[in-house]
Amino acid sequence: MITYLVSGGVIIWITCGIFCGVLAKAKGYETGQWALLGLIFGPLALLAMVGMPVKTIEKMVQPPVEIKTSKVEAYKSRRLNRSERFFLIVLFIVAGILAMAAHIIISNLKH
Repeated sequence: MITYLVSGGVIIWITCGIFCGVLAKAKGYETGQWALLGLIFGPLALLAMVGMPVKTIEKMVQPPVEIKTSKVEAYKSRRLNRSERFFLIVLFIVAGILAMAAHIIISNLKH
């Protein structure tokens, strides 16, 4: 029983590491660091990455002249684009399928 719980936990932690890396890349953060945090802290790191704002060039480098943008443009720059959202949805679906497959395989091994 404990073996099954550990194997399920490993799958969840690896999936969280992958998702953290993908989200970090999409938001402009270090992919490797966030993937490692996802592997170590699992769902907590994934929640932290989801809550992180999108890093833009304006935030990384202070321009000498103040750039004025409208609130709508600022809001749009913080959102993930359509292809990134689609990719994340596909990743979540694949992770769910893998988790269900692992559960079915593990439950069949018991009998």
